[in-house]
Order: sequence, then structure tokens, then C-alpha cells
Amino acid sequence: MIKSKYLLCVCVIGVPVCFLLTLTVVSYPEYWVYYLRELSPLSWFHSILLYTIGLFGLYYFIQSYNKNRRDQAIVWGLWSAAFFYLTVDERFALHERIRDQLLSEVNIPLLWTAPGDIVLLLILVITCIFLHYFFKVMTLTVKEKQLLFIAITLTSVAIFLDSLPFHEQSIGVVRNLQVLEEWFETIAMSVYIIFCIEVYST
Repeated sequence: MIKSKYLLCVCVIGVPVCFLLTLTVVSYPEYWVYYLRELSPLSWFHSILLYTIGLFGLYYFIQSYNKNRRDQAIVWGLWSAAFFYLTVDERFALHERIRDQLLSEVNIPLLWTAPGDIVLLLILVITCIFLHYFFKVMTLTVKEKQLLFIAITLTSVAIFLDSLPFHEQSIGVVRNLQVLEEWFETIAMSVYIIFCIEVYST
């Protein structure tokens, strides 16, 4: 059972890495092509990963509800709803459209973000508030905490990279930063799935 779990976790990391490498190789020398497009094979793959994380949350929500663990049910319900929303957002580029069409003129002094990218920081703030409640309610093992910390750190780096004012950078720098951001984002999603697997096995 333990070997099967570790093998599954290796696959959860290995398959996304292989997918990213494949996208890089097939588009070489323009290796950035599939990373810069919003509605690309990569966004489709990301939506599958996010949907999987949401399904885990839905399962834990039902499990907690049936055991009359109200606080945990709320946490997993919010977790599930958030990742299902992110699934739709990733597939249809919702936050990019909100940024470009509604918030493109919003520019807050002292922030490094480009106009409109405040939406990314708002998402990060909301996530931090949720995680405070999450850690308060949930009883996690040391390994689960470590996995969640790694996933959160990778997510934060990806959001930071995505919020940088790309219009001030050269096209080469923008391409490399976008590729790097997508790698951080993909690995973060994989670690979230491993975290969910770990929760299931404890």
C-alpha cells in the first residue's frame, strides 16, 4: 500500500513534468509558444489538475459532513468550490478578462504590479485568510503540513511572477518569466494533489 502511494505520488509529479517538457520540445526553438497562450494545451492540462484537486475536496467535504464534523466540512467545501472555480478560470481565462476589461485602469502606487494585476494580489490575500482558517480547523500531520507549505510557496512564487509588470521588460525576459511561472504553477498543482493523497491515506 505504501509503495503504491509513493509510486502514485511520483506519477503525479512525473506526468506534469513530462507534459511540460513535451510542450517545450515540440515547439522548439519557439519553446515559449504553449506557455504564453492563455487557451492552450497547457491551460487544458492545468484545468484537469485543478479539477482533480477540487474532486478530492468534494470527497472530503462529503466525508466530513457524514461524520458531523461541521467545521471541517465547511473548510473542504470552500476548498472544493475554490478549485472548481479555478478550473473554470484556467479553462476560460476569467481573471485575465477581468484584469484586462475591468481593472486595466486600476493602478495602485507603491505596488510593483501592472495596472489591473491587483486582482492577483487580491486572490493571494483571500487565499491567506482561508489558509488561516484551514490550519485552525484541520488537524494535519507533519508531512501534510510540509506538503501544503511547499504547494503554497510554489503558488505564491507563481502569482508573484505573473504579477510583474511585463510591459517594462524585453520580450525575451517576458517569455522566460512566463515559462518559469507556468512551471511553478504546474508543480504547485501536483503537490496539492499529493497533499490530498496524503490526507486520504491518514
